[in-house]
Amino acid sequence: MKKTHRILGLIVIGLMVCLMAGCGKGSKENEQGLAFYAVGEYESAAAAFGEAMAADNTNSEYYRNRALALIELGKYDQAQTCLDYAEELEEKDTLEGKRARGILYYEQEIYERALLCFEDALALSEGTVGKIEYDILYYLAECQMCIGQYDDAAATYTRLVDAGNTAVNNYYLRGVAYLKNGNASDAGLDFNRVVESGSYAEYWKIYSVLKEHGEIELAKTYLSKAVLLGGNLDSDHRWRAEFHYFLGNYEEALAEFDQVSVDALDVDAYMMIAHIHQAMGDVTRVKAAFSVAEQKAPNDPYLIYQQTLFWMENKEYGEAYTRIQKGQALENNEYRQQMDYCKAVCLEYMGEYADALTAFQAYKEKYGATDEINHEIAFLMTRLGHAE
Repeated sequence: MKKTHRILGLIVIGLMVCLMAGCGKGSKENEQGLAFYAVGEYESAAAAFGEAMAADNTNSEYYRNRALALIELGKYDQAQTCLDYAEELEEKDTLEGKRARGILYYEQEIYERALLCFEDALALSEGTVGKIEYDILYYLAECQMCIGQYDDAAATYTRLVDAGNTAVNNYYLRGVAYLKNGNASDAGLDFNRVVESGSYAEYWKIYSVLKEHGEIELAKTYLSKAVLLGGNLDSDHRWRAEFHYFLGNYEEALAEFDQVSVDALDVDAYMMIAHIHQAMGDVTRVKAAFSVAEQKAPNDPYLIYQQTLFWMENKEYGEAYTRIQKGQALENNEYRQQMDYCKAVCLEYMGEYADALTAFQAYKEKYGATDEINHEIAFLMTRLGHAE
C-alpha cells in the first residue's frame, strides 16, 4: 500500500494546529522552526526547534516539534528520544503526543502500533472533529489500508465525510477501500462523485485504479464517458486522444491528435501515435512517428525500448540491435534488464548463436534464472554442439 498522506493537504495544517507557538522562552526559535517545517526545510526546522529547546528545556511542545522534523529526515531514534522527553514533561497522555508517536510508527511502517496511537489520540479529542482530528483520521485510515483492514478504512473515511469533510479525495480513497474489499458496486458510487467535476485527470485516475484491480470493463465505462467531455484546448484533445487509444478507438484517437498543436505534442504523444499505427498495421506511419519522437528525445530510454520492441516484432533484428546498443550506452537506463534480454534474443535470431549464448548466460548471472532463460541456454548449447 503506497503512502498517500503527504498529498492529502491537511498534514501541515494539522501540524500547525498542534504546534501553536507560545510567547515564552524559545518561542521565536519555535516559530522559525514552524516556518521552516511548513516549506519542507526539515534540517533547518530541526535546528531551530533544537535552539528553542536550549532556551527552555521544560516546554514539551519544542521537543515534539523537533521530533516531527526529525521524522521527516528519517532520524527515527532521535525523534523517539525527543518524544520520550516530551511525554516525561507532560506526565500524561495528550492528543498531540499520541499523534506524533503514531506518525513515528507510521513512517517506520509499524502500522499496528501506529493505529493504536491514532485511536488513542482520537479518544482524547472528546468527540470533536477539527483540523487535527481530520489529520489523525487520515493517518488512521492509511494504517488500516496498509494492514488490509479495508472495511475499517472505509468506515474511517465515512467518519470524515459525515463530519463534513466532503473533499473529493475522501470519496476516492473510500472507493479504493471498497474496491480492495471486493465491493465494486459501492466503489463505483464513490467514484461517480469523484468525476462529477468533469476533470479528465479524475476520470483517468478512476480508470487506472479500476484497471489495476481487474475491473477492466467498469474502468472502460469511465473512459467512454470522458471522451464525451467538451473543450477545445490542446490538453482536452490530448486527453481524449489517449482515452480513445485505450478504448481501441484508433481512428478517433488520431482525429483528436490531429487537433493538437504540433508544439504541444511531446515524445509520449508521438509514441502513442506510433502504437496506434502499429495496431492498425501501418508500419510506414509507425516508423515516421518514432522518427519524430526520436528527434524530440534522442536519449529517452523508454522510447529506445519501445523502438526495440517494434523492430523485433517486425523481425528486423538488425535495426532492433542498433537501438539496444544505443540504450545500453546510456548511463541511467531503467529498462536495462529488458534491453539485456532483447539483446540476447536478437543475437539468436540474427544467427549469432555463440554471442547469444554468452548474452543469455550473462543475463542469468545478473538477474537470476527462469525456466525460459534456462531453456534458451540449453537450446543454444545444443546448436553449438556443447554438452550440457
